[in-house]
Amino acid sequence: MGIDGFLNSIHPKKGVRMTWNTYFDVRGDILFTRSDIKRYIKNPSKKIFWGYTDGKGDEVYLNLRDYMLKLTKPIDINRVEELTNLKRFNCSLKHQCKGYELFWINEKPEKTYQDWQGLVVIVEKYQGKWYVVGLLRDRWTI
Repeated sequence: MGIDGFLNSIHPKKGVRMTWNTYFDVRGDILFTRSDIKRYIKNPSKKIFWGYTDGKGDEVYLNLRDYMLKLTKPIDINRVEELTNLKRFNCSLKHQCKGYELFWINEKPEKTYQDWQGLVVIVEKYQGKWYVVGLLRDRWTI
């Protein structure tokens, strides 16, 4: 999906909430509208404070492109599961939000294993269509 496809998938009124954490937290999340993302695309070197690393507590400054690159992996997504909880995402109408986690399974001849991170996508129904309202990278190690 290119940038235009991503922009069109973002909720037109609410935007998309992104976080460095493994759960959503209004105090630490960053909310981006479609316009915000377009501005960051025009100024690709602008760094954003995302929060702190687990364990060490180092400050995380990344431009939007680098943050998005850290959400994904170069290997194919092999499993998608619907979440039973929304990783603390605050949805105004629970039945209008759904969460999914995408998993990467690294399949090499000598060993098959699930990667140490997944991508959490929260979608919300608006005027009959589903839009992305939340993104985070779930991690199982520090």
